[in-house]
Amino acid sequence: MDKRGGILSFLIILNLVYVAAEAGFGFWTGSLGLLSDAGHNLGDAFSLVSLLLAFRMESSGKGGALVPILFVLNAEVLLFT
Repeated sequence: MDKRGGILSFLIILNLVYVAAEAGFGFWTGSLGLLSDAGHNLGDAFSLVSLLLAFRMESSGKGGALVPILFVLNAEVLLFT
């Protein structure tokens, strides 16, 4: 794994840990603000995953038409979260 993939993997794990903690405290305290922010951050984590997949597809030469589809899917997820 190259440096870029390692950093993205770390950021994905860090973001998912933050989402789990925020959702847990949101459920525990009954806070809709924390729950909605956890949902938004989950969308951000999905964006990081799609970026990591796009980088790996491009570096392996198998990206082709799938990389733009990932970017469109990423934009739609960010639009609705």
